[in-house]
Amino acid sequence: AGLFDPTIGELLEYYGFGPKKEINDIDQNQILLILKSVGFDKVSIVNNKVLKQNLLTKLDFNAIAKGYAVDIIAEMLDTNGVTDYMINIGGELRSKGKNHFKDSFWKIGIENPEPKKQNDIISKKVKLNNVSIASSGNYRNYRVDPKTGIKYVHTINPLNGKSQQSNILSASVISKSCFVADAY
Repeated sequence: AGLFDPTIGELLEYYGFGPKKEINDIDQNQILLILKSVGFDKVSIVNNKVLKQNLLTKLDFNAIAKGYAVDIIAEMLDTNGVTDYMINIGGELRSKGKNHFKDSFWKIGIENPEPKKQNDIISKKVKLNNVSIASSGNYRNYRVDPKTGIKYVHTINPLNGKSQQSNILSASVISKSCFVADAY
């Protein structure tokens, strides 16, 4: 619990995954200092205003923004009577109805995350029947420190402030809502 936390904006920037993409020398003492600004308990909403206990707290909803945008577009299409569509924003997808060019439900390919892939660009094909899918992987969104050669992945643990490297290269989640799939 507590692993999805949009108050990690400052940590994301420190690791070089923020909007400026600045590269810093990663230092455990600096991470501990930044962690003082991380946590839902440091943010509240009062009278429609966001109040932060720590001025360094930065909210970053990038982890769920694309999925949310896909759902908003789908809502607009549904409201306007569109019955067949596939929406794709940066790999977050939502489908409805059929692909009339192929007279079938929508199909997508999930990219092979293996570092030494040869011709296997697609690892899995998925048929989307009125569902959403969101994929994320550390095989694409990472940076390597030019001085140390250490690889830092974009999955940041808000509990300890560390770039969370694991043996899971990619994950895809299917749900009715792209926002929900993206959040998981």
